[in-house]
Amino acid sequence: MLNFCYNVGMQKYVVGFVFSKDLNSVLLMHKNRPAWQNGLVNGLGGKVEEGEDTFITISREIEEESGLVIPKESWVKVGRVYSGSFTMDVFGHIYEGGINDAFTKEDQPIEWFKVNDLPRNTIENAHLLVHITLDKLKNNNFELFEVKYKK
Repeated sequence: MLNFCYNVGMQKYVVGFVFSKDLNSVLLMHKNRPAWQNGLVNGLGGKVEEGEDTFITISREIEEESGLVIPKESWVKVGRVYSGSFTMDVFGHIYEGGINDAFTKEDQPIEWFKVNDLPRNTIENAHLLVHITLDKLKNNNFELFEVKYKK
């Protein structure tokens, strides 16, 4: 894994992919913000608050957006996507409860989708991230991946 220094003012984000216990479905969100994601489907997550560990952030964001209470110790960090202006840690979790435990808590609806039939309006890199995350969880392969955008 590459080591790099965070730039001053670099925005940190997290995205989490919650999979059903049969690993056939993933919980995603119909986005209406930020503007560039309006009308697209993406994983759940958000901004890391000042001084917050990303494991705490993903637990907080998932609970705020779906009502699912998943302790920080239950998340598996599988990788990072970054550029010169942001970092986004990618997490995965296999949810042992029922899919009806998750519900929309904000103005951006959540929905379970079949992993092998993601909607066409899924954000471009989310297709790849869903499948990489699922593969890592299935195979207990927890070597972190990194994707660097040039922008």
